[in-house]
Amino acid sequence: MSTRTQVMPDSAVGAPWLERETTFGEPAEKIWLVQFPFTIGRQDAADHAINCTRVSREHCRITRTGKGYKIRDLGSTNGTYVNGERIDEVPLHDGDLVSVADMEFTFFSGEASVEDAATQRIAPKSAGAAEDVVGDSLVQTVRWMNETTTQGGLQTTFQRIVSLEGGQTFGWDVVVFDPADAIEQAAQALLAGTDCRVTRRARQVSRLVAIERIAAARVAGRALLRVDPIELGDHTLATRLGKLANLLGRGRVVVDLDESVTHDARQFRAFCEAMAEQDVAVSLRGFAAGRAQMADYADCPPQFVRFAPQMTSDLAGNSRRKKQVQAAIEAASELDAQIIVTNVADDEQAELCRELGCHLAVGAYYGGLHPIPQVR
Repeated sequence: MSTRTQVMPDSAVGAPWLERETTFGEPAEKIWLVQFPFTIGRQDAADHAINCTRVSREHCRITRTGKGYKIRDLGSTNGTYVNGERIDEVPLHDGDLVSVADMEFTFFSGEASVEDAATQRIAPKSAGAAEDVVGDSLVQTVRWMNETTTQGGLQTTFQRIVSLEGGQTFGWDVVVFDPADAIEQAAQALLAGTDCRVTRRARQVSRLVAIERIAAARVAGRALLRVDPIELGDHTLATRLGKLANLLGRGRVVVDLDESVTHDARQFRAFCEAMAEQDVAVSLRGFAAGRAQMADYADCPPQFVRFAPQMTSDLAGNSRRKKQVQAAIEAASELDAQIIVTNVADDEQAELCRELGCHLAVGAYYGGLHPIPQVR
């Protein structure tokens, strides 16, 4: 896919523009809207031409009205989308995400500076909205998420992972953007847990921010980056994660997946093979079973297995649970997988986990969540 357009310099103050995310790590491209109507399509005569068979010759048109701007689909085969919804004609607002085939553009009216826009983000409505406003709520939420991503306002935090044997810092549990945290109750069923383009972009940006902060802090250790199961269907995911690994250093990135991804054995194997090519390790989180389930990983063993909190929360007074944990640890050892214990609260719990053969731990006992990696 290629594009052709007239791109004006940043000195075009006051003009609206479309902003397109380019290749990894490069500045976004600004497409200035200097004449109206402004057309997007596959034909060379379009004001912004996109050489892609999924784009119609005359795909969509942006016009200026007395009240602002609007975009109209011109009967395209694959449709024009604004904030994830297919449209005929709708008004355009700052931060709206416009999708044409596989191309994504963020609209800016030019009426406020980037700094002003950062303080004018559209926040999601309060929880408990009535069912008849779910559509408006979803649009508002998507717009807010897109603006937050564009302005670099995503929250990323770090929690230290330590070696139970010696107490050294092994790495960092990275808590990146989660769409469910940003979505009001009325819109959750429609957007949370889906691979919509704006949530995909937010996850990608938040992981990049996390890697940049670890690199800037110059701390040792690995970074455990959470990847949602829905993302495994993205054919660009492995390449993007590989580039993050290159930024931090080969062998320092661990992809943290929910244990449920192993249910699709073919997809999980393909993903693990792609990660191995990028020198990226794989961790499975939420393990809450025993030896038999651990043995099921033998065909495609992860490098790390993270116990669910309930696995080790009451070990001291539960002999049955202790045997279950010990059997799982022995099975993991046969796979050369290291066990990560979560939610460690005190020295007694940490010591018991160490005696059972657990390798690594994370929890309040070793430090809470911080906006930057911190070593005590």
